[in-house]
Amino acid sequence: MLITSTIAEEVVTHIRSLLGDAIEDDPITASDPLNDLGLNSIMMARLIVALERDLNLDPFSDGSHAIVDIHSVGDLVEAYQDAASAPENSANKEG
Repeated sequence: MLITSTIAEEVVTHIRSLLGDAIEDDPITASDPLNDLGLNSIMMARLIVALERDLNLDPFSDGSHAIVDIHSVGDLVEAYQDAASAPENSANKEG
């Protein structure tokens, strides 16, 4: 299973990659609203695709999380943490 800090680091790394120079070296915290960071809907879609690819997790496929309910960095991290801790994903990661 992925470690919580690894998921948070991946989320922040991908946000920084998408935003490039716009974010500079400003700290990104769990409470930061994604819109306030400068993520528009296209960037959000790219972020989710990249996270799904790199983490091998899709927290939105089972209906336990809805993309429209993701407003902050912390919401996004929590969705991926929940997906990582789901029993079916735990079994897949340990093989």
